[in-house]
Amino acid sequence: MKQAKAGRALGALLAAALLSGAAASAHAGDITGGVAASHLEFVLLHKKHGSMKAWPQKVGGDLADLLATLRGQAEYIVAVHTTGLKTKDVILMNSSAIRPDAAMQAKYQDFGTNCRLIVHIQKGSKDITISGSCNLLMVDPATKEQINAQEVIQPVKLKEGAKWVLLYANEEHGIAMYARTVFGTE
Repeated sequence: MKQAKAGRALGALLAAALLSGAAASAHAGDITGGVAASHLEFVLLHKKHGSMKAWPQKVGGDLADLLATLRGQAEYIVAVHTTGLKTKDVILMNSSAIRPDAAMQAKYQDFGTNCRLIVHIQKGSKDITISGSCNLLMVDPATKEQINAQEVIQPVKLKEGAKWVLLYANEEHGIAMYARTVFGTE
């Protein structure tokens, strides 16, 4: 009963917003109001053992092209495309599985990734400079060893429309991070 009343109230609020024109220029996921802006695309990958000697420094194309280039050599852990960005934005990416610790029944482990990227865009530019860090807790599928790493991404300038750029690679753990920037509306 309470859910039905809450649903009707929410419907009424949405209808009032639409009738007043408050949402006329906005679209799903659009926080820029239809204004062209820079978007960041970010991918975190894990290398398959013995598949390649080194990560490529740059890869052309879109996300499908990057993944096709690395097919059979690496698997993506996280892939993100942000909405329009402004300078000083912080991008949070979290992909986790919470599970009970086998040895300590009362504790939980957070397997996955937790990344924080800081965006800097110079006034009048479409290029983005990003930096940040990622915490990783995962199990290597080949060796079954636990990877517990804290990766730091030094500032990297990404030119609008350019290739995917290798931001960071940890050869010991087989982890790599790539990014590129595109400019446009949502």
